[in-house]
Amino acid sequence: MKSTILSIGGILIAVNLFWGMLLSAYGSFNMWFNTIVIAVSTVMLFLVQVMILKDAFKVSLTILLPFSCFIKLIFGCISPDRIEDNWCIIVCVIGTIAEILMIMIFSRTSKCL
Repeated sequence: MKSTILSIGGILIAVNLFWGMLLSAYGSFNMWFNTIVIAVSTVMLFLVQVMILKDAFKVSLTILLPFSCFIKLIFGCISPDRIEDNWCIIVCVIGTIAEILMIMIFSRTSKCL
């Protein structure tokens, strides 16, 4: 499962970069933003599989992380081509922080139980 996650993440990054170079409507900022979103989501999903977690936590995070990655990719596609006053970036960063906190809480809870 771990190597599959990394392989799929690499393929998605390659496809994203390919579409970014091919389509003129897909801006450079959006392409790099979505590439970072895919890379961070892949790493977090890989960490969930590597960490010792209770099965319910592992299953729920395995479902939640790709879904939130998809939502962040949508935000990345509709995001304006600037960093200043970009609410899409703010929402994605807050979502990523929430995911990291959930992983930390689930890891801590799994060790206590």
